[in-house]
Amino acid sequence: MISALIPIFIPVLLPWLGGAGSLLHLFYAAEFGISPDDVRISSTARAFASLIVFAIFTAVSAALLALWGYVKHYRLLLIDRFLTPIFWLLGILGYGLVLITLILAPPEDAAREAKSALEAREIPEIYFGIRAAPTCVRPVKEIDEIPVSGGSLDPSRPYVSFGPAHGSVKLWDPKTRDRLSLSTDDVSLIPLDAAAYRKDGACES
Repeated sequence: MISALIPIFIPVLLPWLGGAGSLLHLFYAAEFGISPDDVRISSTARAFASLIVFAIFTAVSAALLALWGYVKHYRLLLIDRFLTPIFWLLGILGYGLVLITLILAPPEDAAREAKSALEAREIPEIYFGIRAAPTCVRPVKEIDEIPVSGGSLDPSRPYVSFGPAHGSVKLWDPKTRDRLSLSTDDVSLIPLDAAAYRKDGACES
């Protein structure tokens, strides 16, 4: 029965799986208080993230089909026909829970590890195109004239930048964990390498 439904669901699932990699970006970025729209992510990185999600979906689905075939072949599960809907419901819920855990937990864990690294003055790995880069933020005009959303800007210490996008830049403060938003017209961004980021006063003039 399950195998007979596969040709029906494939045309529906493939377009969704093609863009499902955005879930990885969404849950990773959410840990920093931003959205994937606030970050420039290359099409290659998006495609690779979708491939990972597709691989997880395929592996879990194949394991489920193999398990069902084994149980059915050896008649290991005999249930009353009135309990069949409950059995299917529990099976679908379990399948969905496994998928959610395997797909959504890793980006959240990766973001938390990135936060810990940044707070320890280390530069984390790029996560499917999202680069959390320690950056000095230099105002191009009087700081009192710069509108800042989410907190206050202190140019003397580094922030974490995810790159400019759509005329603005989102910054994460490793010290306060605030998320700031500024216009790219008001500041210049100077990335720090690993050695410079470890130094105290790296952004002081």
